[in-house]
Amino acid sequence: MEAWRRIELNLSCMAEVLLAHRASIRHTNPELAVRFAILSATSAIEMAALAEDSLWSVALPMSDKEFVAELARQTIAHLVGPPSH
Repeated sequence: MEAWRRIELNLSCMAEVLLAHRASIRHTNPELAVRFAILSATSAIEMAALAEDSLWSVALPMSDKEFVAELARQTIAHLVGPPSH
């Protein structure tokens, strides 16, 4: 259980950093948007890193540099793109 608490603490710290830029987040629920973005990115990283033949490596093979760049674009678009309804 200790590991889960540490993971939650790390996620909360990352959320705080992003929420410091709340004025730039156009989502109607910044807290939800930030947590969703963090979990989406970390899930993609986890899957790509832990599974050699993951869906990522099969369906969309790319270098680590390209992968990180696309995750960053996705995260930024989710947070600062057009407001949600």
